[in-house]
Amino acid sequence: VALSDVKNDIVDPVFFNDINKFVTNTFNLDRIPGTPIAYWASKDLIKTFEKGIILKTKGDTRQGMATSDNKRFLRLWWEVNSNKIGFDCENSQEALSIRKKWYPYNKGGLYCKWYGNQEYLVNYENDGFEIKEYASKLYKTPTRTIKSISEYFKKCISWSKISGGNTSFRYYPNGFIFDVAGCCIFFDDDKLINYTLGFLNSNVSKVLLGLISPTMNSEAGHIASLPLIFTNENNLNTINNLINENIDFCKYEWDENETSWNFKNHPLIIFNSSNIKNNLELYFKYKNKLFISLKKNEIELNRIYSKIYDVNINENVNDKNISITLPIYEEIIKSFISYAVGCMFGRYSLDDEGLQFAGGEFNINYDKFIPDDDNIIPVLDTEYFEDDIVGRFIEFVKICFGEEHLDENLDFIANALSKTKKPSRDKIRDYLLKNFFNDHKKTYKKCPIYWQFTSGKENGFNCLVYMHRYEPSLVARIRTDYLHKTQKALEQAISNADNILENSSSSSEIAKATKDKNKLQKQLKETQEYDEALAHIANQNIEIDLDDGVKVNYSKFQNIEVSKEGSKIKKINLLKKL
Repeated sequence: VALSDVKNDIVDPVFFNDINKFVTNTFNLDRIPGTPIAYWASKDLIKTFEKGIILKTKGDTRQGMATSDNKRFLRLWWEVNSNKIGFDCENSQEALSIRKKWYPYNKGGLYCKWYGNQEYLVNYENDGFEIKEYASKLYKTPTRTIKSISEYFKKCISWSKISGGNTSFRYYPNGFIFDVAGCCIFFDDDKLINYTLGFLNSNVSKVLLGLISPTMNSEAGHIASLPLIFTNENNLNTINNLINENIDFCKYEWDENETSWNFKNHPLIIFNSSNIKNNLELYFKYKNKLFISLKKNEIELNRIYSKIYDVNINENVNDKNISITLPIYEEIIKSFISYAVGCMFGRYSLDDEGLQFAGGEFNINYDKFIPDDDNIIPVLDTEYFEDDIVGRFIEFVKICFGEEHLDENLDFIANALSKTKKPSRDKIRDYLLKNFFNDHKKTYKKCPIYWQFTSGKENGFNCLVYMHRYEPSLVARIRTDYLHKTQKALEQAISNADNILENSSSSSEIAKATKDKNKLQKQLKETQEYDEALAHIANQNIEIDLDDGVKVNYSKFQNIEVSKEGSKIKKINLLKKL
């Protein structure tokens, strides 16, 4: 409803209960970019568009490339040979000169403020020759989909185009190419990055953006239309310090996970206590302190920007919108086990921080904890091998925290995995046998780097291998050095059960031996069928190419056809299903 008698004044909208309508001046709406039907907009909010300058006059808002074939050109960073990744390039010339194939790719992602969502790579080898050539074939010109090339590798502010109603902005340092869904803002003056990032993550920006774009998507044009109102030097210094802290807090949050390429080591081993429970409590306190500090900073920024923009907004921040995750006991223990498995394969080392091996020739020296020598770690329900995964894990815990508290630490770990009354070592074995791979698959977004060869649901035979240490002879070695020895162990266990059944008079012993024999016979039969499929693949000496990604390489070991004379062809998966 227009107030036709008021032509040029900005007025607050009025809500009339009796007619259940807002009444406002349509001239109010003309002052908001895009003239949205934001009839609820207050006078103070509308005035910000007159007092400020639109963001695009200071920052260049851009959409990035559309690859036209993500399966071909994109990878999660942990899939490929790390020696082929070009990190931290400042421009296209530097990227071309270092002759790498894969470069960090900003693909947007889930809600994440200040820092993060750094997981993907794009094939931009030789200045993007392949991806540009593909775009040219499809559209006759590469720049139809390979957009904003001049801004590649520059530091920026970015956000996810599809936000689900709550947009989050984060800082990206030099080194990234960006996606059509990972929109970015670039500045000629680096000093503007922090101030603009603080404003965009403030409640003031959230309210203003709600006027311009009431939909679920935050397009580059919407962000470019937001008003920037600048302030005095004292405020700038305060804001700059707060933003730097927030970026540091969220960088720590991102990098403490092994799915970050800047991961150093697991948080439980950075504290000095030889008791895991004590370390976990110290870690909880530290993360809680980070959470409180980040929330306090965000509330202070809301207060500052509210004053600068002269608007009355709610300065509080909902806990669910704080980009620090408070740790969960069970999840931290599971991530510690994952880190231990990484050390077993040589991906990580207790001697040095960060990624140690992810492709190339495996000849790295390790001291404190020696990786598995043949890249095959058996995961069985009984300890048949010296390099049994439970034995190796116990050794790892002992090296990390000492022998004095070993049993106490194992109890603490086991109780996070299961509430049953089984002994701690049995709980740990059950987890590694039945649940570790599924958790690993989830953490690594269905592109696991530790592969579980498995004979099937009876768990007659299982082993883990590290994809980046794969060799064509690996399957043959699994078959001869582990599967066949497991079969012999199963046959011996069946013989032992038979001896008990023949010689024992104890009803409980007989019942247990009968149950055990039944299980062992099923496991032996399962491994015999699995052996046929392994033999088929072992003879092929299959090569894998890390550049092809996990799913392509993984599929080479699935749906193996096994046929017997007079029987139907049977398909067997050598690896646990993704």
